[in-house]
Amino acid sequence: MSYYFLRQERKIPSIFAYVFIFAVVGGLSVFLSKQQSLKTSIRASKNIQPHNLAISNITNTSVSISFHTQDNASALIKYGTSPTDLKQIKFDDRDLKNQTAYKIHYFTLSELNPGTTYFFSIIIEGKEFNNDGDFYQFQTTNANLSNSSQSPVFGKIVNTGLKPLENVLVELTIPKIDNSVKFTTLSKATGEWIITFPIILDNSFNPVSIQEDDTLVLKLTDNSLLSSKIIVYYKEASPLKTLVIGKNYDLINDDSTVLGTRTKNTLILSPKNNTIINSQHPTFRGLASPNSFIELSIEPHSGSSIVTADKFGEWKYEVKRPLAPGKYTLTVKNQSTGKQQIVYFMVGKSGESVLGEATPSATLTPTTNPTPTGVLTPIPSPTLIPTQPPTPIPTTYQSQIPIVGTNSNLLILSASAISLLGLLLVLY
Repeated sequence: MSYYFLRQERKIPSIFAYVFIFAVVGGLSVFLSKQQSLKTSIRASKNIQPHNLAISNITNTSVSISFHTQDNASALIKYGTSPTDLKQIKFDDRDLKNQTAYKIHYFTLSELNPGTTYFFSIIIEGKEFNNDGDFYQFQTTNANLSNSSQSPVFGKIVNTGLKPLENVLVELTIPKIDNSVKFTTLSKATGEWIITFPIILDNSFNPVSIQEDDTLVLKLTDNSLLSSKIIVYYKEASPLKTLVIGKNYDLINDDSTVLGTRTKNTLILSPKNNTIINSQHPTFRGLASPNSFIELSIEPHSGSSIVTADKFGEWKYEVKRPLAPGKYTLTVKNQSTGKQQIVYFMVGKSGESVLGEATPSATLTPTTNPTPTGVLTPIPSPTLIPTQPPTPIPTTYQSQIPIVGTNSNLLILSASAISLLGLLLVLY
């Protein structure tokens, strides 16, 4: 065995090597401490207190839990059958691979035991909220309760630009039962949403059925916390008309309609005045009193046709015979009220932006004495077909709660490498 290196004169004095090691380790300690303080400060500056906690969709084996935070944050739920044994963990339904920060948080707990009380707490950005130590709780229904046969409620939500909104929280209550009994869902990428009624119970766990004339109250909230409130009869909510987020709709007590409130000049919604239509078979739309007869005429040609408004007061008419390029006048009259509106429009030549003069070839079949027997049935609007709700994501069991923050393994490895370098300097 050679002891040659012990007899060699060290190029760097030991005291300098030790000072170097202590300086590096001390500097890294200060850096890590500041990083942790910065992360704590950032977390503290965010408003992550849970608001509007809702426990909904309760069955004998599942439940939905939703809430919102003022700032975007990642969250999870710990739960179990005892407040001292919350070993089961559930992530947000949309967190399929990684945790994501949301303002609207939504969880589906499945594979639960029937007729059992569960306790849970909420973990947001690593901070636990447990209802001031009492822990949140819910109770699943008994296994012998049969599922409801009630038809689902469904519709579509869009923004003010009429673009579909995804991940909008939809909450439904039935005033005749109690506002604490809720049903919830999230809208899809298409803006469509559907709420089913697997089991409907009152606060005493007695089965309840919904009648056609029962009132429903819905609240829709998007991830910017912009919301809408809708009051509607159950019979008119399958489907519910398209809604614009941020607007409220009372479809029972006033004249509110989809996409806003009726005004005095909405007998004709389409076409707008002085617009160019690039189709020789235009479709006309408007609003009137429900089930009323609407008389339409197009000039320069004589004669008229009649359509009927549906139960919401909406009417639609599609021109069957082609209109030649040119200028036209559309006159629409509500035969029930005598209200009339006129708009002017133009039909463009195919492939051209220049308009030609109207010719006599554009005809509308006249009716000399319009009667209900000659009523043209409006073209039905596309019907939203409800689909089965997605299968709940299986509950995840995890022994440790993930810690939110930056991984410091690289810094620890760097410190170890530098310390080893310092030790070699001491020895050599």
